[in-house]
Amino acid sequence: MNKKLVITAMGDDRPGLVNELSQVVLELGGSIDDSRMSLLGGEFAIILLVSGNENAMAAMERDLAGKLAESGLTAMVKATRERESSDDTFPYEVEVLSMDETGIVHRVTQFFASRGVNIESLDSSTYPAPHSGTPMFSLKMIVNLPVDASSSRIRREFLDLCDDLYIDASLEPVRQ
Repeated sequence: MNKKLVITAMGDDRPGLVNELSQVVLELGGSIDDSRMSLLGGEFAIILLVSGNENAMAAMERDLAGKLAESGLTAMVKATRERESSDDTFPYEVEVLSMDETGIVHRVTQFFASRGVNIESLDSSTYPAPHSGTPMFSLKMIVNLPVDASSSRIRREFLDLCDDLYIDASLEPVRQ
């Protein structure tokens, strides 16, 4: 039976970091099942879901952080389990676009948290608007609405909040 680990690592960005990280995982007997990587400022950040047999995962928990430190990465390793599927939620995609303003992520996530809605993923970024250079903000999330919740009510309340905040937004079922 395979064990699973979540690995987070970050360090100064440079070519070859992903290769070095994947090589260490392979050398320790792990397999990368899932990953998220991003450049944030001048830092490279990665989150991995790694699987392997019990011996490989024990070696990874024991040795990975030290091996990655040699590459200039700070790492944290945590044991996890297989994700349980849920038949009592539906995935919805949230998109937000606005002029950049402090607190948008908090206000949007607070809205969903107050309704017991789990956030599965969240990506946000800022960028200058074409032509004007106005600082803009973009957010994309996948949320899991409870089956017994009124999706039309949640959508209406969410769009009302976004109108109050002067942000454009959508909340639509994920098309699979």
